[in-house]
Amino acid sequence: MATRIPNLQVTQVVDGDSIKISLNGKTESLRLICVDTEESHSSSSKPVTAAGKAALEMAKKYFATADGKLAQIDIEFDTDDAVEVALQKHRDNYGRLLCYVHKDGENYNLKLIQEG
Repeated sequence: MATRIPNLQVTQVVDGDSIKISLNGKTESLRLICVDTEESHSSSSKPVTAAGKAALEMAKKYFATADGKLAQIDIEFDTDDAVEVALQKHRDNYGRLLCYVHKDGENYNLKLIQEG
């Protein structure tokens, strides 16, 4: 069984494949594993595209709650390492956690792929 951390609060939707959460009293950046959406902000060397903006809007809607706040999620890593090990081992070059995101039992990474 994969390493999973439940009930984490989303604090910001950065773009279609990146969000921020509260974990252990600090803000962590997450990068959705196996997903790469186009850019929605002009802060990188890649061009902003309509598909990137659409992915951002989809993520904003997905992680929003009925009362206008942001949802709680579970994160899952590709291994069954202890949580402490997974939090060190599963990071990209920017220090973001690489993981799957689940909300209400649904795998958001897979949803993004299925919906294109």
